Amino acid sequence: MLARAVVPSAELLALHARLHEGLGEVDPLTAPGAWTPHVTLARRLRLTQLPEALAALGDEPAPAAEPAASVASQHRVPSARTSIAPALLVAARHWDPVARAITAL
Repeated sequence: MLARAVVPSAELLALHARLHEGLGEVDPLTAPGAWTPHVTLARRLRLTQLPEALAALGDEPAPAAEPAASVASQHRVPSARTSIAPALLVAARHWDPVARAITAL
């Protein structure tokens, strides 16, 4: 999976807490304090595809001669770009990896 981390605002965390409370019993990994806010950019991405995916995002991947695992570890740190782009949430969903199912929230 390729994902962009999201630095949540107080408003986003409050919305998440209200949503979690309203849904009742759900995966404990999505509970406030345990949830990792992110935007999934690609699923089922092979490590060998990571340099191309990062290049498409404008990040500079490690040289192709390096093992894919090395490339992955080099890109676990936040991007040097720190500008905050405005965003609008238009949909939310929950991925259950055990059931391999997506639930719209």
